[in-house]
Amino acid sequence: MKPLLSVVIPYLSSPREIPLIVIDIDKQMENSEYSWELVLVDGGVDDKISEIVKGMSRAVKNLKLVNSSGSGLDKKIRSGMLLANGKIRLLFDPKSGVSIDQINRVISVMDNEDARIVFARRVWGSNIVRALVKNPKIIFTLVANFVFILIFLRSIHDVFCKFIVFTEGSAESIIGSMRRLDLTLGPRVIFSARKLGYKAREVIVEV
Repeated sequence: MKPLLSVVIPYLSSPREIPLIVIDIDKQMENSEYSWELVLVDGGVDDKISEIVKGMSRAVKNLKLVNSSGSGLDKKIRSGMLLANGKIRLLFDPKSGVSIDQINRVISVMDNEDARIVFARRVWGSNIVRALVKNPKIIFTLVANFVFILIFLRSIHDVFCKFIVFTEGSAESIIGSMRRLDLTLGPRVIFSARKLGYKAREVIVEV
């Protein structure tokens, strides 16, 4: 039976970060009212990743490892999103600053507004300093978002946040057809969704 939600993480930079990521997500999702799976994507360059996931899968039963066709980020995103089993698929970067428990807000928007793609919109407030200390690259994200909104006047304000939720059908249509899945993924998803007639929304989340 298919789970309702697949949490797909292709943004693994080191095997050492896997246990903390898996334990944190499993803890936050343990009381979830719906079925879910955690999909980690391995680019095939480090055997330690498969060893760690295999060991942790004994304790985290819904943990799954997908081997991509290459080590490039675009191939890892495509493999993870298309080989996931969930009816709803979250493309998630643990370094985005968004907690996994915010997925409940997104699912509610999908149900109530019939949205096929939902972006998380981070409102930093007083947390921006703490976030910048953890990940200085966020400043480039903020500037890029501003430029994107200024040029294209889109209603999605945080297009570079790697917390994007797709329905099964929209994931297969958009991710499966896109040639490049890189830093411009968010804007490309928006343009593809508009072309295919999919409704895209955003939801404000806590960071």
